[in-house]
Amino acid sequence: GRVPGLRPAEPGEFTRRAVRLGKLDLTAAEGLGDLVRAQTEAQRRQALRQMDGQLAQLYQRWSDTLTRVLG
Repeated sequence: GRVPGLRPAEPGEFTRRAVRLGKLDLTAAEGLGDLVRAQTEAQRRQALRQMDGQLAQLYQRWSDTLTRVLG
C-alpha cells in the first residue's frame, strides 16, 4: 500500500540532489546517465571512467593551463 506523505522519486531526482549537495560533479552525473544508456562494453567503460572523475581531471588540467598562460 501507500504510505502517507511519501511519493515515488522522479527520474533523475537522486542524481540532481547529489550534484546539488556536491556529492557528484556534473561530469560524473553525465557519466551516470551515459552508463544507464550504454549499449556496448566500450560505452560502459567510458561512462565508468567519466564517473570516476577522469574527465573532470582533464578539464581541471585544461583550466589550470589556460589560467597559467593567460594569467
